[in-house]
Amino acid sequence: MEMEQKKLINDVATFLKEEGFCPSMLTENIIDFKKEGEVYSVKIERDTAPFFATVFRLTKFGEGINTQKVTRIVDELDGIWCIKASWKDRIFAVKFEMILMEIDTFKDAFYTTLKMLDYAMNSFFDKYND
Repeated sequence: MEMEQKKLINDVATFLKEEGFCPSMLTENIIDFKKEGEVYSVKIERDTAPFFATVFRLTKFGEGINTQKVTRIVDELDGIWCIKASWKDRIFAVKFEMILMEIDTFKDAFYTTLKMLDYAMNSFFDKYND
């Protein structure tokens, strides 16, 4: 991992701390944090700018999940508000991807990104429980 990527990851973790979150490193390029009991993750890819950042939420289902219904809902949600929805091995994920040159872009998009992820996750559960 290059110094430039390490700096951006550190800047993201520092921003999260400044905003009142408790970030923790899941891997060398994935930061986890909680908001209102829900786990969110930020993944920073590429060694030098422009960086590719993904902010995401996951939820895992147990046995007995209606996979046909989940697949239909994922297809409906994928692409709404630039959110990517996916489903694999009983794990549902919503992701927002962005290109970053510097931390300010992340800061500017952060709260809107969380709202979009929450909207997609809540929409998924609303549709599944109908």
